[in-house]
Amino acid sequence: MSQTQLPRHRTAADRVIEAAWLLGLLLVPVLFTPRRSLAFVADPKYFALHLIAIVIVVAWVIEWATRRYASGYTGASGARRSVPGWAGRRPERWAVLAGVALGLIAIISTFLSPAPRVSLWGRSFVGLGYELYSFLALLIIFTAVAARLRHLDQAARILLVTMAAGGITSVYGISQNP
Repeated sequence: MSQTQLPRHRTAADRVIEAAWLLGLLLVPVLFTPRRSLAFVADPKYFALHLIAIVIVVAWVIEWATRRYASGYTGASGARRSVPGWAGRRPERWAVLAGVALGLIAIISTFLSPAPRVSLWGRSFVGLGYELYSFLALLIIFTAVAARLRHLDQAARILLVTMAAGGITSVYGISQNP
């Protein structure tokens, strides 16, 4: 099997997670709320971002639960490994660890903030983007890409979707110039 071919034994969770991050790369830059519209309380792009993060987390949980059930896991085996031992020389595991550390730092800083409610939920639902749950959604998507990107075909799909989303937003931006 060459490096550019995907293995035939990809799980459904792999496919769902990849579809979610590709959909997120396309939808988040393209969606917007016309300011004259009263249809949405929050921006549709943040709704899409949060929904995609939830889909990825649910796929991970289902994958973990089915793998644990299928392997007949009954408890701790007694042989515990350290975090550096688990990560070893695998860069994707170090990226996951960095994402987890960054998420923990963000959670701690939110609760130690002078205004924890604003740090957690944002000032208002009109100007989202800097609150904890949007940051964690972005971090979940980053971690999914870092942990699951294995083949050149996947990288090519990410590049194509990014180019398509950039092209769509560029055409829209240019069309607004009189």
